[in-house]
Amino acid sequence: MKTLLRYETEAADIYATLKKIPRTGWVIRGVEHPETVYDHTISLLQLANDLAQDLQLNPAELNDLTHILEVHDWAEAIVGDEVIFEENPDEFKAKKAIKRERELTAMQSLCEGKTYGPAALTAFKRYESGADKVARIAKELDKYQALELALTYEESQGILLFGKFYEYYKRDWPFSHPVLLDQIDALHKRHSNLEHKK
Repeated sequence: MKTLLRYETEAADIYATLKKIPRTGWVIRGVEHPETVYDHTISLLQLANDLAQDLQLNPAELNDLTHILEVHDWAEAIVGDEVIFEENPDEFKAKKAIKRERELTAMQSLCEGKTYGPAALTAFKRYESGADKVARIAKELDKYQALELALTYEESQGILLFGKFYEYYKRDWPFSHPVLLDQIDALHKRHSNLEHKK
């Protein structure tokens, strides 16, 4: 099977580290065998490929999207997977800004002197800025994957996750693409059916 990772060989050390970092949001909520940052990346790449036609992405845009998704969490190989729980909107924004700066510094360190460095760093910065169509889709897919997995974990492990993650995203709503809004509606229907079975 063809790998989804373009930097699998060149950045093997980064991926080796990301495979050891469980996603914080799942760990603190007691999920058994939670996905790692590496797992999250692979899931996103698969999701992008699965939804490419619905998202009306041409081959060049899909290639662009998968590039951004592959590197968007590389900085966590240095800084770890930080989750911000601050409820105060101003403090939440301030902490997000600090987190972005810390991750940018880490990404610059990871890319320094590497042949892939300039391209990977540019893709990372595009994700952070969300300044173009493909970068915005990348950000939405990132959040959607977590919401979908929250429901999957709730279904399989009985931990109340979907509603909590949905409420978390409501304060800084990241979704606007109609395809992903439809996908979220479908998740709500799945969750409603799950609630009726309890």
